[in-house]
Amino acid sequence: MLLLFSFLLCMSSISCGANSETKVSSEIPAEQPATEEPTTEEPTTEEPTTECSHEWVDASCSEPKHCSKCGLTEGDPLPHT
Repeated sequence: MLLLFSFLLCMSSISCGANSETKVSSEIPAEQPATEEPTTEEPTTEEPTTECSHEWVDASCSEPKHCSKCGLTEGDPLPHT
């Protein structure tokens, strides 16, 4: 009878997956940081985040003065003449 009990105990631990290779983690997974989606925004008048040796294009009646490299703008378009 003891032999039968030992056999059943052994079988129950195998069927439950209790072996040395199986590890159960009780840790809660950390949240993944939010990823930023690419944007297709128009250039703004804010300072660029990277250094730029600006190459300014003069203002016209339709566009303010702007950098041809980074798109930074300054001022307003010129009035129509």
